[in-house]
Amino acid sequence: MSNRRVGAVVAAVLTGTTALVATPASADDTRAALTITSIGDMLVDGVHERVFISDPSAGQVIATDYSGKQVGTVDVPGAGDLALTADSSRLYVASPGTSAVVALDTATLDRAATYSTGEVKPDDVTVAGGRIWFSYVSGGGALGTIDPATETVSLNRYATGQVRRRTGLRLRPARPDRCPRQWEDRGPGRRR
Repeated sequence: MSNRRVGAVVAAVLTGTTALVATPASADDTRAALTITSIGDMLVDGVHERVFISDPSAGQVIATDYSGKQVGTVDVPGAGDLALTADSSRLYVASPGTSAVVALDTATLDRAATYSTGEVKPDDVTVAGGRIWFSYVSGGGALGTIDPATETVSLNRYATGQVRRRTGLRLRPARPDRCPRQWEDRGPGRRR
């Protein structure tokens, strides 16, 4: 299974409610409702068969199995965009409230690292070329990188100009070493 975002249908179902409730398969099934106050991002981990959901309002990342059963939560203030490494060993979480990108171990949900981004608040996050890439708004839009091996943070890797919102960092499975940007629609005649 691909490690990409959950489809629009699932997102529409979740955003239309505040709880994800699975219909019991039998009378013995006692799964509880999954309470979500807001949805920042959702990501599927095919290796561990988990769905990760960031909840910015509650400041947490929720992990469920494929049946919708909650298997864990991790406190990450303002948890936003999510990115998964190619081997599914790390989940990166943009935490604009703390000006950081948080790395979680996907098998245990333990916090593996916290990378401070200084004064900037990371928005989008993705992984490419052995680096963590993140977008941020600072007098326009810009991209930064984090080298997880050295924990070096580099800002202003690429100034995106007049962007006031997300740049839409996304990877393509055919080219996992490249990090294209997609523009969010800002109105008629604007780039996407």
